Amino acid sequence: MSKTPFRVALLASAIISACGPKAAPVVDQKPAQILYEQKMRWILQLEDERQLRGGGGDLIALLTDAEARIRRRAALGVGRVKLAEGVAPLTPLLHTDPDADVDRGTAELVHEYVSNQ
Repeated sequence: MSKTPFRVALLASAIISACGPKAAPVVDQKPAQILYEQKMRWILQLEDERQLRGGGGDLIALLTDAEARIRRRAALGVGRVKLAEGVAPLTPLLHTDPDADVDRGTAELVHEYVSNQ
């Protein structure tokens, strides 16, 4: 008995199995990180438009951002927009934000708003 047909069958089977579907690649499920620059663009745009929300950004949501510099700038943006609905979200930041600059800036904004009423 010849070993050639067996070798051909073995080779054909190896080639066919090598051409089969591969395992799906692992996809990282973490949400995309929004860059500091994008958040700053939103803040400046919303200030210019005198809005708390719009254009993809949300000043109220940015008040709870992980970065203190974004929270501080968002609080300033809320103050510059000068809408009454912006005061309530600022109030919880008073004396609770771990960053002293955010806390101090928020207190100044709330005081300024109350003084102008």
